[in-house]
Amino acid sequence: MKAMANHNKISRRLCRRVDVGGVAVGAGAPIAVQAMVKQALTDTPAAIAEVNALASAGATIVRVKCDDRDGVIALRQIVRAVPVPIVAEIPLAMEYARDAAAAGVACLSMRLREPEPSQDLVPLIAQARAHGVALEIMVDMRLLKDAENDDLWPDQLANAALDWAQLCVDQGFNDFLLSLESADIMLAAAAYRRLAAAAECPLYLSLGSNRGQRGDIVGASMTLGTLLRAGIGDTIRVALPREPVEEAKSGVDILKALGLSHRGVTIISCPGCARQRFDVSGAVAQLEQQLEDITTGLTVSVMGCVVNGPGEAKQSDIALVGSGKGAQTLYVDGRADRRIDGPDMVDQFARLVMEKAEAIDAGQLHQQAEQLRLGAQTRGSGASGGEVAELAVALNHIFPSANARVVWDNARQAQIYAQLTGRRVPAGTHSFASSISEMLGVAVAAEQRNEPAKAHDIVVVPKELLSAGLTYEAMNNAGTLKARLIIVLVDVVEPQTKPAGAMTAYLSRLTSSRPYLSLRDLSHRILQHFPQQLTTAARRAEEYARCIATGGTLFEELGLYYVGLVDGNNLDHLLPVLRNLREAQFNSPVLLHVVVDTDLPAGANAGSAKPNKWLAPPARAAAPPSLLAQGLITAAARDERVAIVTTSGHQAKLAPVLASFEGRCHLVDRADQHAVHFAAGLCRGGLRPIVVLDTVNHLRAFAGVAHDLVPAQLPVRFVVEQNSAEPTPSLDLALVPGFAVTAPADGADYLRMLTSDWFADRPHLIYAGATGSDLGPPAASNLSCRILREGQNVAILAFGAAVSVTLAAADALADLHIKPTVIDGRVARPLDFDTIMQTVSDHEVFIVVEPDTLRGMAAEMLLHLSQAGGLDAGLRLRHVAIAAAGGGASGSNAAVRQVVGAVLRTIDPDRES
Repeated sequence: MKAMANHNKISRRLCRRVDVGGVAVGAGAPIAVQAMVKQALTDTPAAIAEVNALASAGATIVRVKCDDRDGVIALRQIVRAVPVPIVAEIPLAMEYARDAAAAGVACLSMRLREPEPSQDLVPLIAQARAHGVALEIMVDMRLLKDAENDDLWPDQLANAALDWAQLCVDQGFNDFLLSLESADIMLAAAAYRRLAAAAECPLYLSLGSNRGQRGDIVGASMTLGTLLRAGIGDTIRVALPREPVEEAKSGVDILKALGLSHRGVTIISCPGCARQRFDVSGAVAQLEQQLEDITTGLTVSVMGCVVNGPGEAKQSDIALVGSGKGAQTLYVDGRADRRIDGPDMVDQFARLVMEKAEAIDAGQLHQQAEQLRLGAQTRGSGASGGEVAELAVALNHIFPSANARVVWDNARQAQIYAQLTGRRVPAGTHSFASSISEMLGVAVAAEQRNEPAKAHDIVVVPKELLSAGLTYEAMNNAGTLKARLIIVLVDVVEPQTKPAGAMTAYLSRLTSSRPYLSLRDLSHRILQHFPQQLTTAARRAEEYARCIATGGTLFEELGLYYVGLVDGNNLDHLLPVLRNLREAQFNSPVLLHVVVDTDLPAGANAGSAKPNKWLAPPARAAAPPSLLAQGLITAAARDERVAIVTTSGHQAKLAPVLASFEGRCHLVDRADQHAVHFAAGLCRGGLRPIVVLDTVNHLRAFAGVAHDLVPAQLPVRFVVEQNSAEPTPSLDLALVPGFAVTAPADGADYLRMLTSDWFADRPHLIYAGATGSDLGPPAASNLSCRILREGQNVAILAFGAAVSVTLAAADALADLHIKPTVIDGRVARPLDFDTIMQTVSDHEVFIVVEPDTLRGMAAEMLLHLSQAGGLDAGLRLRHVAIAAAGGGASGSNAAVRQVVGAVLRTIDPDRES
């Protein structure tokens, strides 16, 4: 959009910033447009549809009224389903505030019932603070006492708001906004001016006028425009007795007129006169309708003649200027470009405007993707997700969150999309391979409810998840349904890694022989020149040609419409394909196959062709072998029967193992359940398999152990190690009955467990979790506990990652003159009951500390103690589960305090937390 002249720039009022559900309000942030939902919340689907319509029209914050119990109950579902933050107006009942805040609204708005501050607001402040939401205080002029002079009304209204604001500050709460209400909009404007001069918080301007269909928008525009021109106002609502969408559009239009927003097309036209060469007013009306959905900031001029037309065109991005009978001149960036004519001249011009908007978007989107990738690389390549920066930007642009539900089945990649769209958009909340199934259900439900045709359901799935059985089940079912679902298959190019299965090899063949897209593009270009009656036959011929060129695809055999391959790092390729998918009417789910490159550096021109995209990247310096790799190499060298089975997530970490024992290493991609039963078969065949799993999805792998491994007591060894930043589900020992379970506390014990011959008669689980590489004191070569510190009265038994936290807690307790005995349990099953019973007999207090990711040791020990009489002497026993693997330094300190508090409360039950 053309830059604004300096004389038109507005100096905004300075104030502090308040976050409203991810939307910044105040401190110079873009002015947020609000609109009110007028649909009853109890009709939840209709309310959600209205919120989405408001978001599409430009509202960045949406308001709802919560004045009945049923509406508040429906609010939870609405908040989760919409892409914009919700402000809940609590007009009467204070008790609704708690439920609304718990439902996830971004802001609580309270219309005050008293003119002077009272303690009634304190509970609301407490609710806002507890739920991390903002607070909006609305002061109505009708609450104020009569003033002797009308000129005092603005002062009295502003002072009342300041008094209530001071009450918030006195409570230590600063996340609030102020708003004034008055039927007299000029009085409200005067009060806002006085309030702006004294208040430090953001101001919400909600102004309207009940003066008929013309007067209402005129009055609101004049008042809001005057205040905004003076730099007053951080978020606005044009309160109109019209359709809610008109509120959002009017707010955007007012901001655009002042140069405070550049959303959408701004049309400048002449009023028309005898010199006009075409119907200007008719053209403008047609263009307003055709260009309504464009969100790109664009200035379009429609001028009837050459008197003022060329001058206005120089200030516009694109312009249509009347210059003759039947043929008018098109200006682009202030220069005459071509002449257009014909009865469809306005349609031609509209298409050119859309192309201009797309060109502007492309430049902005390239920059946006580059910033995302740069930010991701700063966080570290191990958890960046930067390879999908262009894909995230393209999806967000073509499928705005108001018109689509987008779910990522990979939390690492979802971070990029969440950063782009804000926390209100669901992303990456699904466990591995479950997203297609769930989103298929969402899409079918949308069809059944007859949702608007613009709605799209999109799921982004990493390539490796295609090997998971649940994915096949979902795609097989999807092929039989007529759901409007788009599955985006993200194929990460990693030439230095070994294919982990037939599916990966199949996708690699598709990747390397890329005739499909060029063939389809060529056929579509030819179709444009065919007579209409030949297009059906030509499209059918194209499908036959596609099958001949590529041999068809497995996905189409499953009933999915396959589109690929598409360069996922090239916006010039992604945007047209996604746009076509958005507009097309499919009678089956679509699978879009995109290829992305993890080695694309920040600063690369993502919009240009990259000839070396498909070549191997330069060799990297080899990292020192991990503890896991060292242990597996040692185990495989000692026993030629050792076979290693692992998922693709550990492939890079196990590169030294693959290089040394390639014939004895088996990659199963993400097929974790298959890995368990495959290893059982190896064991039955006389081998000694070691299966390496990830903490993220190991529970799925163990779902079938009771059916195969446990009854036969097959000695398969499992290693569970953290391999990503995603949340780790808790594994209870009850889920692996009949297993031996060990939990190393340090690197030395981890290596011992990997290379020992323990448990040759049953399945063995080594739960390493986030075990560090430090080498602790030597551990016993047998299965006994090791006593790390000798103490008196208090004994603490810890397992795995909880041991280091327990040692730190012991140091803190020593400062309180409490010297505990600290024991590293090492083996969770079978427990070393000899050492435990001896410790119980020598101590009065016994604390069991285990990581919250591996539980069940305390339950098994309690059962044994009760059977052996260990509790008869009045032993005081307490269990603590700590988040030992997350939260950084602050999380570790919290875990230490948790252990210390458990000890102190057990010693003295009357002690406060």
